[in-house]
Amino acid sequence: MKQTFLSSLWLPFLSGILLLLLTPYGGAWPLAAVALVPFFVHFFTLHTKRQIVVSTVLMAAPYCYAEGESLYHLAGTWWVSASAAGTMMISITYAIGISMLILIGALSYAVPMLFSAKIKGPSLLTPFVVAVSIALTEFIRSAVFFAGHSWGTMGYLLVNTMYVKQLASIVGVYGLTFIFVFWNAWIALMIMRCTKEGGPYSEQVRAVLFGRKYRLEMMAVGLLFVSIVLFGVYRESFATSEQLHLRVAVISSVISTEESINEESYYIYRNLMEEALGKGSMLILTPENVFPYFVIDEDKRTLAPRQSVYLPSASALWEDLLTLSRAYPKTTFALAVHTISGEKNYNSLLLYQNGMLGDIYHKRNPIPFSEYVPLGLPVRIFETISKGSDVQDFRLGELLLGGYICSEIGITPLSVHGAKLILSPSNDSVLVGEANLLRHHNFAQMRALESHAFLLRSTKGGISSIIDPYGHVVETMSGKNGVMVADI
Repeated sequence: MKQTFLSSLWLPFLSGILLLLLTPYGGAWPLAAVALVPFFVHFFTLHTKRQIVVSTVLMAAPYCYAEGESLYHLAGTWWVSASAAGTMMISITYAIGISMLILIGALSYAVPMLFSAKIKGPSLLTPFVVAVSIALTEFIRSAVFFAGHSWGTMGYLLVNTMYVKQLASIVGVYGLTFIFVFWNAWIALMIMRCTKEGGPYSEQVRAVLFGRKYRLEMMAVGLLFVSIVLFGVYRESFATSEQLHLRVAVISSVISTEESINEESYYIYRNLMEEALGKGSMLILTPENVFPYFVIDEDKRTLAPRQSVYLPSASALWEDLLTLSRAYPKTTFALAVHTISGEKNYNSLLLYQNGMLGDIYHKRNPIPFSEYVPLGLPVRIFETISKGSDVQDFRLGELLLGGYICSEIGITPLSVHGAKLILSPSNDSVLVGEANLLRHHNFAQMRALESHAFLLRSTKGGISSIIDPYGHVVETMSGKNGVMVADI
């Protein structure tokens, strides 16, 4: 038995490779129909806890590494206030931390598999329990170990599928995980049943698919997936009819934060705003922190007296920006800058109209070790960012808005509380690798699907996009300075 187990370990590893190809590294989403089948075929033959753990890790390790590998390559430590030696120690500690997260991610899948092994059998109950257990494990893993970030959730592998992805509007990304796992486990169950039937192969398949013994089960599963597809077709039929009657502009940039601290970069962004204004845009969204030398005092509603990043001409540039806003009084400028209120610093999104500050959104989940230091650890960072309120009244006139600043786009527990338009400025210039940028883009598509809302994603160094409530990309831009304008 031991030799049989060892000789069949290629099956879970094959599933790991297929999962890897489903990620932005491969983009082969049709493989979702069979990616986990080899692993589950192997799982149905296992007898000991050790075998289950080894098999599960072989399946999960390539996938979790593909999901987390790009995090090793965050560009620079500009946000860290430390010496060269201190920066090196932080980089080493960071790499160890990412490795631990990848390991936790891979090992976490052993828990639902060990639980499912207790009820493992030839009935439909096994795929159902496995799917529920894995989806629940991913949710707990994200909420407890990943500070809410949903990196590695298998449901994202379906974000570009036809029709099936629309189910996220009801059950979210973890519901898509359930569908993905259930389908693959059920196919594996069918294969195992075929191997136990006697006679020629064609007779085995006929007995499993059309025999009286499994007739009700086949009807139930068939009805489930036909219903999912029909629901997707139904939602897709409305994809072009829903409108907010708003012309929006999203700025895309390749200027890094370090390169932004000068007048030249300011005028690049100003010219892009003028281009958007010339096309009649009523809302203009900038990437995150494009003006690092503008810190706004929320109480006084003007530039703060002390700026964390110094630029001699900052005051004059700020007045110039307000003058531009006053010249187009009906247009709202959504500026992603840092703010202060009392003793607190915020990563914020400000709405300016006719030169006046309106509503403000505060980032709700700052990034550990770059925007705040958890557990009081002795790490010095450039600036400590306070946590925004879970519920914020953020509106454009009567239109309720949602906000996701930068990394928040990957946090599933955050709610937009019925908003029909989500603004998501981001600084992706610290991310290295096309796969990482595509992953953030997939997160944005999923948030639009889950919230049934239009989503504007404005990035520097990343993929900027305008996404409709059905996960379709209306406009997209990357790799250059530019502006997208669309009617939504």
